[in-house]
Amino acid sequence: MEKAILVLSFFLLSVFYPKAQKIDSILNIPATQFPQEKIYIHYDKNYYVSGETIWFKAYLYGDGRPSDQSYIFFLQFVDSKGQVVSEKQYPVTGAIVKGCIDLPDTLPQGNYYVRAITSGMLNDDVGSIYKKNIPVFKSPAAISRTRRTSHIISLFFFPEGGKLVDGIMTVVGFKGTDQWGAPV
Repeated sequence: MEKAILVLSFFLLSVFYPKAQKIDSILNIPATQFPQEKIYIHYDKNYYVSGETIWFKAYLYGDGRPSDQSYIFFLQFVDSKGQVVSEKQYPVTGAIVKGCIDLPDTLPQGNYYVRAITSGMLNDDVGSIYKKNIPVFKSPAAISRTRRTSHIISLFFFPEGGKLVDGIMTVVGFKGTDQWGAPV
């Protein structure tokens, strides 16, 4: 009885095993003919100030080699709430994309994200979309403009002899500062 079960199980395994291998090999054909395209982006800096320009160079590759699947590169600059700040398309030449993103002067300080995708990546899953965090700081000029809008000014007088006497001509120095101690 045990020999019959052993022979029957061996027969069933030998019948179905080659079909399983054939199905696996058929499913691997698209992966070998159309490897998953990936993106690497090289930025000129790690963080930016509002009003600056982000310069980048993107490399497209698939299966460890430069990819020639896509001709258009889509890029979005998004804030932390998911609102698109800037959106551009760039041509792909030789698996390389060069471009820039101009940051507006009015951009508030915070964490922003660069999202990128190519037409060759549209059939892949959502996890293959490129996403990178880019911190953006407020420009010092914009901060000083906000400081200048306040009208709290302190004015100090410094007579040359230490005391200001009525009727005697004296050299007097003065210093004017705003509420943060910056000169006015």
